[in-house]
Amino acid sequence: MLNRRTVLLGAAAGGLLAGLPGRTVLAGEQRLVVVTSYPQEMISHYVDAFQTRHPGVRVDVVWLSGHDARDYLLGEGRGKADVFWAPNVPVFLDLARRGDFRPLEIDRKGLPARLGRQEISDPQGRFLATEVAGYGFVFNPARLKAAGLPEPATWDDLAKPAYAGQVVMPDLSVLGFGPTVIEIVLQHKGWTAGWGLLARIAGNGVLETAHGEDLMDLLVHGDKSIGITIDFFADQAIARGVPLKFVYPPANAFEPADIAVLKAAANPRAARQFAAFVLSAAGQSLLINPDLRRLAIRPEVYHSAPPGYFNPWASAFAANLDFDSAVYARRKAVDMALFRTMIADPAARTAPLWAKIRALSARPLPAGAKPLLANAEQALTHPPVDEAEAAPLFEAFRWQDQDAKAVTAVTTVWAARVDQAVKTAAEALRQADLTVKAG
Repeated sequence: MLNRRTVLLGAAAGGLLAGLPGRTVLAGEQRLVVVTSYPQEMISHYVDAFQTRHPGVRVDVVWLSGHDARDYLLGEGRGKADVFWAPNVPVFLDLARRGDFRPLEIDRKGLPARLGRQEISDPQGRFLATEVAGYGFVFNPARLKAAGLPEPATWDDLAKPAYAGQVVMPDLSVLGFGPTVIEIVLQHKGWTAGWGLLARIAGNGVLETAHGEDLMDLLVHGDKSIGITIDFFADQAIARGVPLKFVYPPANAFEPADIAVLKAAANPRAARQFAAFVLSAAGQSLLINPDLRRLAIRPEVYHSAPPGYFNPWASAFAANLDFDSAVYARRKAVDMALFRTMIADPAARTAPLWAKIRALSARPLPAGAKPLLANAEQALTHPPVDEAEAAPLFEAFRWQDQDAKAVTAVTTVWAARVDQAVKTAAEALRQADLTVKAG
């Protein structure tokens, strides 16, 4: 756990919380400030191990994530923070573009720059990957077996009628890992087909905000069998004996967490030492701790991993990855807004329409009903904005400091299109039902 030589800072609605009271600054001690979104159970392993090796350095931790971290580093935290360490590629790319990082000047031997064809570290060395995390399906094998269902293997599987009611689709517009899942599907299928598949998966299951332990509990004790998640949530639960399994679909991405030294760092020497430790064999070995079960960047670390521990560097499908992180970073905010507008917000209205589509598809249909059914599906799966129309918005939506009114104006137009599409689907299904009843 974090020891007495560490001041803890956290994020609250009103700003940063004060450090723990009663802490005495030791004479001659250097202060190192690390900004991170990692939970305490993760960061404490590193702070304690680093301070054991560098007893003259006191590590202070500022917990911030996403836009909050970016805003802090560009504002109040400039000149106060030394290290930024988090799984947030878009923020790292933006800060690097602004010139806010120092060259790391770390020996990169044994640190792969790519996983398959997917770039995971900055080619210019301004920030480097410290771990990767993949995405996939966690499922209850006993429940699937009892229902006579095969284990899912691909994104397309989750949209199959056989899995109707079994799938937990997280609300990808609000969860931290959500935009990456969206972009995996879009880069795999293309813009239009990708949004269509996401809509089909959501329509085949239930939209939930549950993730992490809550999702695992839902799959074990609830009535759902499959959930979309990030690998370490599932791996940690399975390692504790939770009766679930996890699979990586071949169309995937391994999102890196990165580390960088701030250009305005007050203690750049200690900052480089901390980054070097995180990337060292000793630092990387902490990732395979049973409490963490993360995917290390250094391939050598897996030689000491427990049996069955997934090694992305030895994975056949990982060798073929070609996820484009720059495209993901550019489209992330639009992806989130579009998922919310097209899928999350109208979910209560579209769920019964998808149920009707499944019911009609499962029976013989007269010729006149088939095109009506196809029209309904088209209305529910076609995105309200095509890629060419969305492209100019990628930068405008990118950060919270952009024009919020302009963003709202755009999403209001999308919402109106979605509303009309839902009405079109409902009417097509009503006519299809009448056609079926008329024989």
